[in-house]
Amino acid sequence: MTIDTFIRYGSLWTLILGVVSLMVAIRNYRRQVNAQIFFEIASRYHQMLQSFPIHEWTTRLEPKYEALEPPPEVKAGVLHYMAIVHFGFILHELRYLSKDLWKILQAEHHRTLASPLFKRQWSSLRDEFILFPTFLRYVDSIQNGDAILGSHTGFAASLASPGSWRVLKNSLKQEAEIKSVNCDPPK
Repeated sequence: MTIDTFIRYGSLWTLILGVVSLMVAIRNYRRQVNAQIFFEIASRYHQMLQSFPIHEWTTRLEPKYEALEPPPEVKAGVLHYMAIVHFGFILHELRYLSKDLWKILQAEHHRTLASPLFKRQWSSLRDEFILFPTFLRYVDSIQNGDAILGSHTGFAASLASPGSWRVLKNSLKQEAEIKSVNCDPPK
């Protein structure tokens, strides 16, 4: 091996290492940006929860929840929540959110937007978002039950439910048992 060949291979390896390093740096940057977006959205949720009447928020998922005329704080809280959902939806549309982060947000959207409180308030707040027809379709599809969380969002949806770890653990055990029963013995 001559010095000339050694320099050629060295240059090739340096180029390959540079490209791999650049790809890792881009991946890390995207993950960091997604983490910052997540913290910003979490901060907005926190601010919204501080301004939302606590009784209204905790009873929003009850199927028999029937408030008479809600106080203005409730309508303001729902509008604040819808603005956060819209913010996340726009970031998703512009492809700023990773798929994993969108799945988590979407599971929360499905859980809350389909609640009686939000269904009732959406009809009066819908005009606030009239300039965003794709967002209107998104919310309407959730509230009409047209948008179904797919299997790819099942894990994120399970995170939002009480006792989710126990349920998830049991369902994984059952799937493993079913697979072991359905397997044919080796021949």
